[in-house]
Amino acid sequence: TVEDVDKARVDGFTLEGKGRDAHFGIWCSSSALTVSNNVITGYHHGVGSESSRMIIENNSVFGNSNVGIQIEMAIEASISGNTVADNLDTGIRIAMSEDHVAVTNNSIVRNRLGIECIQSAPEIRRNTIEDNEIGVMSAQGASPDMGTDKNPGFNTIRDNGLHVMNMERRHTIQAKYNYWGSGEGPDTSSFEGKIDYSPWLAVDPLNVKPLGKLMTTWGRLKRDSKV
Repeated sequence: TVEDVDKARVDGFTLEGKGRDAHFGIWCSSSALTVSNNVITGYHHGVGSESSRMIIENNSVFGNSNVGIQIEMAIEASISGNTVADNLDTGIRIAMSEDHVAVTNNSIVRNRLGIECIQSAPEIRRNTIEDNEIGVMSAQGASPDMGTDKNPGFNTIRDNGLHVMNMERRHTIQAKYNYWGSGEGPDTSSFEGKIDYSPWLAVDPLNVKPLGKLMTTWGRLKRDSKV
């Protein structure tokens, strides 16, 4: 437990709980905390925070009986580079956090809900969201940003029961420039509610070899210069 601490760090530990009776692997309240390079498993909630500044990076958070990572009333939060898998309810839950929450470069797989947004507006970029019952769920006034024309999503979202569920009927989720498992775009039956998913990506952006693309482009330039 970290409470009322200006700057703290939990780095490089293996934290293994004993199921539902072990409530939080790491709990943070009204503090600034970096959680990095840990293995967190077997708890009711793997990592939880309220009213804090959080950096959660490069952890393996799996096999928890409720939620992998939970952020509430965040002052600021960065959730990046984590593997969040096989949590029985939710991989990442963000609640009552309107601004300054970024979810980037995570692998979020085999949870009931991949990312759950409640009264929050996280920016969701460059994640793999795969094999969850619901990839991203938005409820109670939430407005997750999954990609816009000016700031593409570059997420890979595939093989979920539902890719995106938007329970906020007055709001359209922006989910542009993501890969939905096929170059033909998503199966629209994998959406519920208002989601703007077009345009989409025809290839997996997280499995592109930059050097190959560079060499292909360079070859075309060289070819065209001889014409």
